[in-house]
Amino acid sequence: EQDEADAFHALSPRFGVMATIINANVSESNAKSAPFNQCISVGHKSEISASILLALKRAGVKYISTRSIGCNHIDTTAAKRMGITVDNVAYSPDSVADYTMMLILMAVRNVKSIVRSVEKHDFRLDSDRGKVLSDMTVGVVGTGQIGKAVIERLRGFGCKVLAYSRS
Repeated sequence: EQDEADAFHALSPRFGVMATIINANVSESNAKSAPFNQCISVGHKSEISASILLALKRAGVKYISTRSIGCNHIDTTAAKRMGITVDNVAYSPDSVADYTMMLILMAVRNVKSIVRSVEKHDFRLDSDRGKVLSDMTVGVVGTGQIGKAVIERLRGFGCKVLAYSRS
């Protein structure tokens, strides 16, 4: 993302490092772009397999930081075997689940139109009030720590929950 690239460029001199930004997911072919970079930072959309890790190791990478809570897009077993440290951001699954619930409620209750009305000093709750979550079925994709925390919160609203997990 451009905002992240801008932040890396702005902060790297402060920490005595030089940021190399590649606008593509990590692959075996672009791993060679990492020579002399002992650390790389990736997002959750970068699937990093054992073969990509091997290419990164050959380029001298020792540390992978993922800008996500989960590391399920990185073969952490292979990384450990190769001596590459993998770390993630320190958000708690509960804080992400709370944020997710806020967004669900905002969407269900049509908050955008309510805020527009309030800005015009119109406090009526007519057809814009949205739907009732307890009358809905909500799907959760992924039942890891975050997914489980979201499901736990959804149950408190009395809605039906459908969950899907790859494993």
